[in-house]
Amino acid sequence: MQKYDSQLRDTPFKDYDEYMQYVFNCVNTALDQYIEVMKTMYASEQGGYKSVLYPDIEIAGDTCRIQIERFYNDGEMSASSDEEEEEEIQEEESEEPEMDDELISLLGAFSATDDEPEKKAQSALYEEEGQMSLWDRLAFIEERAALTVEQGTALPFYALTQKLKFEPFTVFCFACGI
Repeated sequence: MQKYDSQLRDTPFKDYDEYMQYVFNCVNTALDQYIEVMKTMYASEQGGYKSVLYPDIEIAGDTCRIQIERFYNDGEMSASSDEEEEEEIQEEESEEPEMDDELISLLGAFSATDDEPEKKAQSALYEEEGQMSLWDRLAFIEERAALTVEQGTALPFYALTQKLKFEPFTVFCFACGI
């Protein structure tokens, strides 16, 4: 069963942790999509600060993807991703000197269009559900949260956003801030 399955819409969350996982998944999914646009923009040299920001953007994108993968794997990371992280650390430690700026600028445009196989596999986890808009996801979470509170389970984040009468966009921004 998928995480945003319509059959789950009438089911309360198991606990506060599950509720927050859904909230933060909305944030990670939206940020991941935005970061991909930024990476494409900077790789094609449309961003004025490419050399300074691009590594940070890549790290942020990788972090979002890891969190999204954890969400869809019920908090478990695959063994292969742990091995890949170790390989990346070893590669970084034994990296050769950086290429000159001219070569990087020539190859930079290719990095935006060449998807790596592991990124394709990770994005396949949430591609089907990716058709659901952010607002639909927030509404889905809102409905399940209301049922959870009716059942008697405390959801402090939800209670605060309800008390402050936050609109869905404000809830999203608040979760981003956290």
